[in-house]
Amino acid sequence: TSSTTSTSTTTTSSTTSTTTTNTSTTTTSSTSTSTTTSTTTSTTTTTSSTSTVTSTTTSTFTTTTFTITTTTTTTSTITTSTTSSITTTTSTTTTSTTTTTTVTTTTVTTTSQTITSTSVTATTSTATSSTTSTSTATSTTSTATTVTTTSTTTPEPGSCLPPVLGSEADVSDCYNKFPPGASCTVTCRWMYAGTPSTYTCDSELEGYKGEGPSCTSTTTITTTTTPTLCVDGFPTGLGVDSGDCLDKYNGDSCVAVCVGAYEGSNRTYYCNAGMLEPQRRPVVCRKKKCRKGLPEGPYDVSQCKGKEVGQSCVVSCQKGYMEAKELFLCQEDGFFHGEIEECEPVPCLGEGKPTGIGVNNTDCDGKVARETCTAACAVGYEGTSKKVVCGIDGVLTGMAPTCTIKRCDIPDDLNNDSVVHTCLLDDGDAVAYGQGCSACCALGYTGDLEDLVCEAPMLLGNAPACIANKCTRNFPMGYGLDSADCLGRRTGEDCFLSCQRGFEPTLPGAALVSSTCQTDGSFSMHGLSCAPKACSNLATIGDFQSPSIDASMCNGLVFRQSCSVMCAIGYDAIGAVAQPLSCGAAVDSMTSGGFTDQSGSLALSPLTCVGRPCTINSPSRRGVEHDCLGKRTGESCVVRRMPGYEYGEGFTNESWTCRPDGVFSGTIPEVVPAVCPPPVLPEGVAHTCTGKTFGTVCWTYCKMGYEGSFAQYECRLEDELGFAPSKDSKPLEKNSPWKSSETSEDPSDGVDPEANFTDDGETSDERESTGVILIPLDPPSTCIPIVGARRLALETSTRRLSGTCDASEESVGLTKAGLAHTCLGMAVNAECAVECAVGYTIVGYPVIYTCTSAGVFSGLGFPTCTPNLCTTAFPDGLGVKHDCDGIATGSTCTASCRPGYTGAPTE
Repeated sequence: TSSTTSTSTTTTSSTTSTTTTNTSTTTTSSTSTSTTTSTTTSTTTTTSSTSTVTSTTTSTFTTTTFTITTTTTTTSTITTSTTSSITTTTSTTTTSTTTTTTVTTTTVTTTSQTITSTSVTATTSTATSSTTSTSTATSTTSTATTVTTTSTTTPEPGSCLPPVLGSEADVSDCYNKFPPGASCTVTCRWMYAGTPSTYTCDSELEGYKGEGPSCTSTTTITTTTTPTLCVDGFPTGLGVDSGDCLDKYNGDSCVAVCVGAYEGSNRTYYCNAGMLEPQRRPVVCRKKKCRKGLPEGPYDVSQCKGKEVGQSCVVSCQKGYMEAKELFLCQEDGFFHGEIEECEPVPCLGEGKPTGIGVNNTDCDGKVARETCTAACAVGYEGTSKKVVCGIDGVLTGMAPTCTIKRCDIPDDLNNDSVVHTCLLDDGDAVAYGQGCSACCALGYTGDLEDLVCEAPMLLGNAPACIANKCTRNFPMGYGLDSADCLGRRTGEDCFLSCQRGFEPTLPGAALVSSTCQTDGSFSMHGLSCAPKACSNLATIGDFQSPSIDASMCNGLVFRQSCSVMCAIGYDAIGAVAQPLSCGAAVDSMTSGGFTDQSGSLALSPLTCVGRPCTINSPSRRGVEHDCLGKRTGESCVVRRMPGYEYGEGFTNESWTCRPDGVFSGTIPEVVPAVCPPPVLPEGVAHTCTGKTFGTVCWTYCKMGYEGSFAQYECRLEDELGFAPSKDSKPLEKNSPWKSSETSEDPSDGVDPEANFTDDGETSDERESTGVILIPLDPPSTCIPIVGARRLALETSTRRLSGTCDASEESVGLTKAGLAHTCLGMAVNAECAVECAVGYTIVGYPVIYTCTSAGVFSGLGFPTCTPNLCTTAFPDGLGVKHDCDGIATGSTCTASCRPGYTGAPTE
């Protein structure tokens, strides 16, 4: 519930003067005093106003009237006293001569009380006048009205409480609005001025949020503050402690809290006009509910949910546990108090335990309710284990697994030629779990008998330690035969026989044979015989065939003869200059021909000889590529056209050779860059692409009478068609130098940049497949006709003369280095594009020029053209140096001789 009080005071005055002439003699003496006092209680913020009206008149009659709307007491000197509850009091004072009247009205309003007092004092002096006189009657009326309105509003449940502001603010718009999204406007009350403020409410708990308004009084204020003690609105209710709110005066605050068995949020209250008001919500205390103190574990505490202080509940053991229950009491500390014994789970004593052949159920012993166990196959059996559950009734539930007896794996140390055993049954199965077998050594081996037992899947026991017997009979021997590998061989082992170094088998294909140590202690027959051999022609063997090697002195040698290998002419040896060799009848005849070095080792690699690098007359030209870099004496390379270039008539790939004198020899094929066919363009689009060659760029732009954007094209290889256009194409604004003017004429009567095109977009000359094509680097130009421009162009086309502006080409700067254009031959009012010449890169876009009626080309400046760096055909040769690195198109550099060489410099 909220209380709203408004007070208004209005003062009005009026004066009327009347002049009359009287002749009289009058002596009058009269004194009258009237005092009026009014008191009104209000809850507004402290305000005070004082107004004083003083009037002095000289007249025969003076009448003063005061009207005040309140309870009035009037006292006069006629000894008549009247007390009335009417709202209007009139007092009249009459004097005979000079009268001074002072009316003082003072209003004092505090936050809890408004005191309105009005005092009237009239002082009259006595005088006697005679004869004829002119008198003036003046009537002055002052009215003071005070209106007090009190309204009480109770907010609806769930609505946002209005903000608590000063008495100068009007918050009536904020009542009975519901979150979220609620908003209201707070304005200044009567006799105050300020900008309204908007408050918002998204939560009943948080209330309204906002600032202001800042309200300023519109009257002259004299403040007299009288502290008012708050005697109403004290926070009350069960569990509420409002002791902090005693002896609070206007503007003071206090906090109401919940105590004892009650709980709730602390609330702040403010003393306002004798009444305590909550800041947002009034304090509400609820009886505490216990949420702690209950035992943890397998207990049923469901009966204790929501219990308040003083209430009790029963705590018991959950199902599956031995029965136990106790009473717990909810006390003021918010805890349940009580004791209960520990819950013991119900045990499963064996009922329902799964059984069967080979089943192991020992895991289920000692299980209690809700626990699980596994029924598995016992040792020596196999099968899938089953899950078993101990129920809350103490009975085991689950299936027994199907178990089959395991058989043992035969280990590898029994499965070899040295051992025989009885661990495999007649039906081919191995022995099963718990069965036994034996193993002993086979013929040709020596060892003890061993017994084994199957503990599936393993056989427990040791395999016999069988040692093979050495072979001592029929040892391989012969002339030139190498049988050293057969020494110490035992039963079952093989040894390899070969011819000694310098010997070779007498039978083809018998270079390496084997002999086996048999169970009877003898070696098997082999059939290998050897004879001495000769060395091969070294110049025909492996790396010795290289032109860098001179092995001519080693041809036709036989066993134990010597020779020397050297580097061929035009090659330099790394390390030794000569390589002495001897015919040692090496086994690896494919790589050494039977030769050995001075130490007797196999000569597996020849002398290392490196060709002298060629550095003179490298085939470096524009449009030509080669693989000659790093070539040395005797090596060759290929010189051919680069992609995007064509051979001149009669030319093709050329093979170059690095000669022993370090000079490349060969012919550079003549190549020219391939010409790209012009693009097929829509109506209204012109271009500078005629005759463009590989690696150069051109532009498309809008003809006269059209407007649109530039687009750049580059002559590239056809396999680059997937190149993505850029996004920075510059639009051609209307009336800008980047478009055709509305008054320009059609260029079709002059030199048209598309003059080489036929109606179907093809060139008039037959198009050849060159492997290059123009690829757009920007979104293709889209040219839109300018309304009326085409008609004007047709009307004026008969007046144009081709080539009118050609003479101004040099004077306007179109011959400037790095520029190229399509302007020659243009007619008056025709447009052309100025771009960068081959060898230069444009920064930005071409510039449109117009052939004016004055016979001069006109345009806005020139494109920015950056010269390209030269990257091929640098000056080279023996003793030549240059400063050509970083030189760009149009620049020069100097080639000169290095120190130690002579020759004139050349630019």
